[in-house]
Formats: sequence, C-alpha cells, structure tokens
Amino acid sequence: MEKRITVLAILAVIVFTFVAGTVSASNLDNKVSIDFKDTDIRDVFRLLGEKAGCNIITEKSVRGNITVRAKDVSVIRLARQIATANGFTVVVDGNTLILTEERKLPAICITRTLKHMGAPEAVKAIGVAFRKELRLAVVEDSNAVIINGRPEAVKEAEKLLASIDRARPDVRALIQLRREGHVLREFELQAAFGNENQMDWTSRKPVEKISDKPLKALPESSFVGITPEFIDEKGRLHGFLSCHFNLAGETAGAKSNKTVKTSFIVESGKPVTVARFGGDEAGLAIVLTLHYQGR
Repeated sequence: MEKRITVLAILAVIVFTFVAGTVSASNLDNKVSIDFKDTDIRDVFRLLGEKAGCNIITEKSVRGNITVRAKDVSVIRLARQIATANGFTVVVDGNTLILTEERKLPAICITRTLKHMGAPEAVKAIGVAFRKELRLAVVEDSNAVIINGRPEAVKEAEKLLASIDRARPDVRALIQLRREGHVLREFELQAAFGNENQMDWTSRKPVEKISDKPLKALPESSFVGITPEFIDEKGRLHGFLSCHFNLAGETAGAKSNKTVKTSFIVESGKPVTVARFGGDEAGLAIVLTLHYQGR
C-alpha cells in the first residue's frame, strides 16, 4: 500500500492532461489495430483510451511525434511498447493509464523464493517478457530471484512468476524426422523440466524413394535432445532443442555433420518444425510435438 501511495504522490505534483472514460479495466486487453505516421504521442494515447474505454493521463513533459503500425495487439501491451520505445513509462491505476517519464518513478527491489522452478529459469522467463524494463539476479545459494525496476513492471513480473512457478506437469515428447511431409523416423520420450533429455537412434537401412527424388540413407548415428524450461501465462512451453546428424555427403562415402541448437515455443498437442537440414521444404526437418498440462 505504501509503494502505491508513493508512486501516486509523486505523480500528483505534476500537471496532467486528462482524457475521460468509464468502463472496467479488463478492456485494457481489447485488441486494436492502428497506423500512425509522425503523430503526437498524446494523440495516439488518446485514441488508445477511446478504444479501451479507459482514462488516459499524460504527464505535461511528455512530448514527441511517433510512427507506429500495429495489428491485433492489446491496448495495454501496445501502450507499454510505445512508451518504452520513446523513453516513457505507463502506470496502470485501476481504469486509468498514466503516461509519464520513467525517471519520475521510484525504482523498487523485491526478492522472491521459488517453489517449483529454478531461479535461473525464472530469470530467463522474466527477461523474455520484460526485455530491458527490469534488472534481474539470482540469489546465491538460494532458489530466489531479485527483481528491480519500476513498481508497475515489478508488479507484473510478480504476476508472471505466480503463473509459471507451479508444480511441473509430465511432458511427453514426440520427435519426428521428416522429409517432404513424410515421416522417416520418430520416437517418444518423457522429458523432465530443467534437464536435457536425449535419445539416440541408429539406422543404416536406406529409406525408399520419396516422390521423384531418391532419398539418401538416414543418419548412421544421431541424437536429439529437448530441454523444457517453463510454461508461460498463455500455457505455452518454452525450451531448447539440440540435435546432431551424420548425414550422407554429396559423394560416395562422404559424411556431413550437422548440429543445431535452437529455442522453441510450443502449445500442447500442436506439431512445430523446430529445425531443418537442407534449407528448404525438400530437406530433412525435425518436427516436435509436446503433450503436457498447459496451465
């Protein structure tokens, strides 16, 4: 309560421009599409307020023309993106958005201990969501994170932590090696959060021809590994995939080693192509399907 009073007290001494509106704060999640070129930032925020039916308060020193084009983005997300890109910040107070200079808001620092996920994973998740808005650190010898930044951003980071620091569901991974939509090899494994889960396959038997192109032998030895990291507030699983193949080369007896490590964001039950070899649809592709409890 004291933190909120402090923020509002600082803002109260500044002269504001006020745009009226009276509906619930949930309308801040309304999706909007806008296209402005070299337009006063205050006019842009005035329109956002009208789209969401909320109040907009603009601090007197907020000035500048901006160019922005956005499609199907929530009002609150777009407001924060515009503010951050132009050196300002947005404070949400009930049904009101306050646009002000970031330097006029006091920074706060909190420490939160995690129950179900590792602190490094949490820092990575918060960093992805908030980019450069917060300063983050892991507490040594403790599964806790330090979050430092503007009160509103810290508050939102706490909400994110609450949504992702939950008991880990079982993750079942289906990994397929495909070419031109045909499944050449596949296997399943159970994957543990925070650890790389690997499986090897071996195949020396050539695969029959696909379409008009002869298919070279499958990799003689290879591995694929996945590392589930966290489930975000939208129920999507974030993680990393690594794979290595010894592929047949262009000439007889030649080998071509291929190694890939890439991040992925998937929804439960939806197949996603996470790696390709060959650079086009005709090449080999790794398709990942994960099944887990989304939230």
